[in-house]
Amino acid sequence: MTLTDRIDYLCPLTNNLCYALAVEKLLGLEIPPAAQWMRVLLNELTRINSHLVWLGRIRWTWGHERVPVLLPEREDILRIFEMFSGSG
Repeated sequence: MTLTDRIDYLCPLTNNLCYALAVEKLLGLEIPPAAQWMRVLLNELTRINSHLVWLGRIRWTWGHERVPVLLPEREDILRIFEMFSGSG
């Protein structure tokens, strides 16, 4: 698979999904429902992950000294990504 996850480090799996959907449509492939469900779940986790990064940055911008409040949650999401796709 082409590495599209480097285009945007906050939404890597979303970029991969867009590429995969285009290739599947061109080839006329049918993806099993379980795989479709996992894709949606992982893309929602990608969205939550990017919101956690934004929230951490905005807290730091506003002058909060303790920024890493949400880092454990983000690390949990990144572990899930690594388990499914090898990306982290």
